[in-house]
Amino acid sequence: RLDTLVREVVMRHMPKAMSLSVDLGAEGLDEPVWVMGQAALIEGVVGNLLDNALRHGRPTGGASPCVTVGLARLPHPGTVGAGAQVVLSVTDNGPGIDPAQQIRVQARWARSDAQTDVNAGFGLGLSIIKAYAHLLKSRLQWEAGPQGTGLRISLSLTVVAAPAVPLHS
Repeated sequence: RLDTLVREVVMRHMPKAMSLSVDLGAEGLDEPVWVMGQAALIEGVVGNLLDNALRHGRPTGGASPCVTVGLARLPHPGTVGAGAQVVLSVTDNGPGIDPAQQIRVQARWARSDAQTDVNAGFGLGLSIIKAYAHLLKSRLQWEAGPQGTGLRISLSLTVVAAPAVPLHS
């Protein structure tokens, strides 16, 4: 159940967000949504995206940092339940990543040109996310956040019917 898994990952990141004074929120988690995929891979994608957003998604110019995790079902005519797509996204209001650097920063050990903090990490997060997305048969999509500010990274997953017998979480 994607909504439950995402909620749990967001809650685990809440203490870190609070310590960094980041407004961490989630949207689209109100309705149950089931997807086919390995829970550990999805958890790895969400966790790494959140880590990156909390670490690098800090806006310049005095605005308060904000990170939002979202689930949104894509409208597909004639496809209401199983077979439809749900988009999992993490959006921040930070400086974003220049489109010319987006491919490069997905490689192992890579950092953006703007990354100067030696404690910022080793550049594995985005390469891990890319690999997990591939294993989930999904593709990462990069775009600017709302009003062209920040970064939104998302992937689409295929919705499946809820299991007839409830699974343990």
